[in-house]
Amino acid sequence: MEYVCKIATLEEIETRMNDIIATEPDNPLLYQAKEYAINGYNEKNRIMYIGKLGGKTICEATVYIDDKAFCNETTKPLYLIQENRVYLSYAEVNIEYEGRGYFSKLMDFVADDLLDKGYTELSIGLKPEDTINMQIFFKLGFVYYIKTTVDFPPTTDNATTIQNIKNFYYKKL
Repeated sequence: MEYVCKIATLEEIETRMNDIIATEPDNPLLYQAKEYAINGYNEKNRIMYIGKLGGKTICEATVYIDDKAFCNETTKPLYLIQENRVYLSYAEVNIEYEGRGYFSKLMDFVADDLLDKGYTELSIGLKPEDTINMQIFFKLGFVYYIKTTVDFPPTTDNATTIQNIKNFYYKKL
């Protein structure tokens, strides 16, 4: 079967998001993610790249090219997007295709396309406890440290409990 990497059309974004929603139809965050993806496409502040095998989307990488793509302040976009740097906000491979090199090929396509658009760096946020993704993205070149963010739950009774730690890195394209 032929494997193709490309920038997703609006129809492909809707199909991809509907496929993801079908895995957890009771998860309201997935419906919100679909809305953000469609709005980002329409507002041209993000790019969804997809890898298709035999016409089926099997992996994706979504890149924010403008601060307006961020939906909230959780990720604190300072330094993640700059004149020559964009942000890899989402990356996924369908589980049955993991470890076969499809995502690496997609990331090569992403890098080439971003270079053609004038960008020279791509940033990403990784949770330190997610050691598998840390290894994958370090191998892909995300080795330059930017910053760490720490979020606390929005409660007053336990405001010292850390909810989310993310380290941000970038790679040179």
